[in-house]
Amino acid sequence: MNSPSGKVLEQRNANGSYTNYYYDSVDRLTSIVGHHSSGATKTVQLNYDEPTRANGKGRLTSVLDSNGKTEFNYDARGNETKIQKVFNQEDLTLIFLKEYDFGNRPTLITYPDGTVIHNRYTVGGYLTEITMDSADGSSSGHSVVNYAGPMMDSGKFKVVRSVGNGVQTNIFFDPIQRRPTEVVSGLDSDVYESLKYEYDLAGNITKIEDLRNPGRTQNFQYDQFNRVVNATGKYGTEDYQYSDAGNLIKKGASTYSYSGSNAHAVTRIVSPQGTQNYAYDNSGLMTNRDGDALEYDPMGKLQRILTKDGEVVNYDYDYKGSRIRKSKQSDSSNVISFDSMYEINFRPGFTPVHTVYIKGLEDEIVSQIGLQNVSLLTDANFPNQDTDVASVILNPKESFCNGASIDCFQYFKNRFTNEENYPVAFSWVFDIREGKIGNRFRLGILSLFGISVIGFAGLVLYGTPKTKNLKPVQAGVTPVLILSVFMSFNFFSCGLLPGTGSKNGDPPWVILPSTIPVDTPSVSNPGVGGSGASPGGNPVPGMIFFHPNHLGSITMATNGAGKPISGGSAAGTSFVSYKPYGEILRTDSYGPDAFRFKYAGQEEEKETGLLFYKSRYYDPGMGRFLQSDSIVNGSSLSGSNLYMYVDGNPMQYNDPTGNNAWIHMLNRIIGHMMGKHFGDKDITKRVSAGGVLKGLGRVTFVPNSVFRRFENKTLGNLVGSGKINNWVKQNVNLQNVKNELEETLTCSGTTSRNPACEPLLEKLSKVRIKSVFVQLKVQVAVPVSFKCDIWDLCKIKIDTPTVFIQLKVEKGSVTTGFGGGGCDVEENGKGYKC
Repeated sequence: MNSPSGKVLEQRNANGSYTNYYYDSVDRLTSIVGHHSSGATKTVQLNYDEPTRANGKGRLTSVLDSNGKTEFNYDARGNETKIQKVFNQEDLTLIFLKEYDFGNRPTLITYPDGTVIHNRYTVGGYLTEITMDSADGSSSGHSVVNYAGPMMDSGKFKVVRSVGNGVQTNIFFDPIQRRPTEVVSGLDSDVYESLKYEYDLAGNITKIEDLRNPGRTQNFQYDQFNRVVNATGKYGTEDYQYSDAGNLIKKGASTYSYSGSNAHAVTRIVSPQGTQNYAYDNSGLMTNRDGDALEYDPMGKLQRILTKDGEVVNYDYDYKGSRIRKSKQSDSSNVISFDSMYEINFRPGFTPVHTVYIKGLEDEIVSQIGLQNVSLLTDANFPNQDTDVASVILNPKESFCNGASIDCFQYFKNRFTNEENYPVAFSWVFDIREGKIGNRFRLGILSLFGISVIGFAGLVLYGTPKTKNLKPVQAGVTPVLILSVFMSFNFFSCGLLPGTGSKNGDPPWVILPSTIPVDTPSVSNPGVGGSGASPGGNPVPGMIFFHPNHLGSITMATNGAGKPISGGSAAGTSFVSYKPYGEILRTDSYGPDAFRFKYAGQEEEKETGLLFYKSRYYDPGMGRFLQSDSIVNGSSLSGSNLYMYVDGNPMQYNDPTGNNAWIHMLNRIIGHMMGKHFGDKDITKRVSAGGVLKGLGRVTFVPNSVFRRFENKTLGNLVGSGKINNWVKQNVNLQNVKNELEETLTCSGTTSRNPACEPLLEKLSKVRIKSVFVQLKVQVAVPVSFKCDIWDLCKIKIDTPTVFIQLKVEKGSVTTGFGGGGCDVEENGKGYKC
């Protein structure tokens, strides 16, 4: 049922459930109510324009459902700068903060525990490095992952993925087809893995040769529809057969049967291990999995699994269908998660483990950090941004500790342990939070203004005995002012200057070494059952790094020293081996099972043997999804087979969201660094002359509204010229500045409130910033030449970019308590306006 404007009002399903949708007067969705056939309901309420949320006008500002509330703040361009999620059951609040560059790319992410990561981008627009600051400030600026390339190595093209512990992955590739030909990973001269890839004419992977361990070499064959029909490897030989409709009818020694109302839902599998039976409701949701009962919520999401072994696993989802909670009855454990980036594992008798997930290019999981005894960020860490500058001076803790989750003094003591870190201090002081210019920025601008006034005052008053020592000030003020302004606007996030500040302290993987409890199961243990013991997959305290194969499947985890992790209940160092459709080959997998994400980067559930693909669940043993896809891919031959996994080609594609098959991860990383556009199943846009110019335009884009605010005053005209000096002469009574400076100096060095300082403090209390404009204009000129043949294949040459920077300090309005000094307009009888 649709509204007159075409909006869906009601959706009814064959299993008796239905969903109602409600809209406001401007057709914005305001409420979703799901109705289960049993009579249970679930309501989601969406709110807009709330004045308490920054830049919320015209935007979604909060969402309420039975599990809690999610609130959003934005910057002026509509990017989410603060996401606050409340979990009702745990009475817990998690806060994420984000900042962006002019290209709307995230440059800084603050996690709920206070951990901060910084993203660096090249002028070409791709992510090149992620650095990390610890929550307590004791470690900052250390690179967690770095992507470099394309580059040449012995006549071959490659890109390099380097993680913080020193492990490096060299991805050699074909520059024409842009696909990997060889992948070599290791630490220094120690090679952990060396794989060589071969392809057929259709681009299918026919061989993955393991040069280090030949017994793990795999070979593949395909039919005319590019579906894998034969695979050989450490697992032996497996044959695969498909029906005309794309249904998998044979997988190794197992044969599949399909019956009932849904032609694509498998109902029986016969194998040497026995017969497995499956049942579905009228909407195609699997309700019985060979004795396991599956139940669904009013929105059609899997809500509960009651296994035949007696385990009960419950799931909860937020308003957008993301899983936020998983709980088990056997051990009363409870895991809450926030967009696969942060989770907390509660287990009776154990200290909760908070896990930070750091993601890199193409959403690959680079590292996990397990933490205990965590102090979460709260709204108290972000006081209101008052415009009263005196409150910043008299109460510095409330301003300069904004966002710090530990004691303010300790945070800065940890952070600034050597002078190499001071550039980071500049960047932090002029930080802009939640899209607002806060007190730190206001105070910084006022301070810079004061420095420039004093410097030029020294020039004018030179020769007077009392100001004789101010001569050096003029020489140094202007460069310091300009440098400070550059730092305040953080050019690092624009990709124009390298780095985000110097390193400080030991790397986090040294401070937080991974500790593997002795009872941690091995990854070789399938773990399915309801004994109450941990089946594995739970993150452990400390920091570990992940190393994926071409599909994004985690094949190895390393510790802070760059060595494969070991320990737990069984011998062996970390290695995970997979069969073509995602089953873990337990007989060739080793090391502690201390991480959840495995095949194709998806979350493994050892309690059920399933993989959670964000929108639905996948059974790697079956090679099929448990629920039908909500999206029909009309461009695919098997697009209407809604249970099929990646069109029968699991060596070439993965499915990041459970909705569409995408080209595998290493291909996407190579393409990303070479400027390739990705669509469904690697449908790419050809690189034409127009495409190149548009791409460069996006990289160097600065909105016209920004350009219009600048006058043609270049940096060269500003530095060393007399323009500022003349402006100061015309607008500032230098004698009053001199008097106030002398009065300030009489109060210097006091450690307590000095009566002589009261008049000055009274004047400071009346300082208000009305408007100060420090405007920067950046223009990048990139010489590009190209020559195209009749086939529209182009040779492109890109020369060294030239960066033009223009700066303008525009006169603003400051209300003070000083009086005089050219401030001759009264304002409400309180101070003067200058």
